[in-house]
Amino acid sequence: MFCLPWFIMYGISSLAFNHPSWFSNGNGQPGGQWKMVDSWPCSVEVPNDGSIPHEVAQELVRTAGLDTNTFGAYRTGEAKITVYFPSFRKMRQLIYRIDENRLVMNERKKFAQQFLTGMHARGGFHHDSLLNDSWAFIVDAVCVAFMLWVVTGIIMWLRVPEMRSMGAVFLVSGFLTFVGFMVLL
Repeated sequence: MFCLPWFIMYGISSLAFNHPSWFSNGNGQPGGQWKMVDSWPCSVEVPNDGSIPHEVAQELVRTAGLDTNTFGAYRTGEAKITVYFPSFRKMRQLIYRIDENRLVMNERKKFAQQFLTGMHARGGFHHDSLLNDSWAFIVDAVCVAFMLWVVTGIIMWLRVPEMRSMGAVFLVSGFLTFVGFMVLL
């Protein structure tokens, strides 16, 4: 019973991954538009290609005056770096326009797809708030409970000889279904 809310949450949040058009605002874009909040002149050395080093993203975060260790960065073109901040409450991003030597902070309202995918894919204890760390702890506890549920189910199945053949059929069909999905992805 402890796991039931997470089964429901993972089931519902998977819809946001599989059917993003259901969550668009009518023009194919999820949520509202990004709005510029602030901007700063900025000159940070960025490698010409490859992933963005954590130190570079950290310098951009410091330039914006943000006090957080929870962020990620990626390239959005040759002359543009995006720094994102995973959060339950608000959506923020920094855009560093390398060719303009400009750093811009944007915000937008939360929207259903981002909230659902954020709950589904959120992980780790590297976030800087009690709410985020609590979520990570609960997700870990649920994962352990899922594994215990599977192991105890197999033990119970093995103890009831008349159910072994039917259980084996379901076990093999589940495995083949999983392999089929992985091949088709």
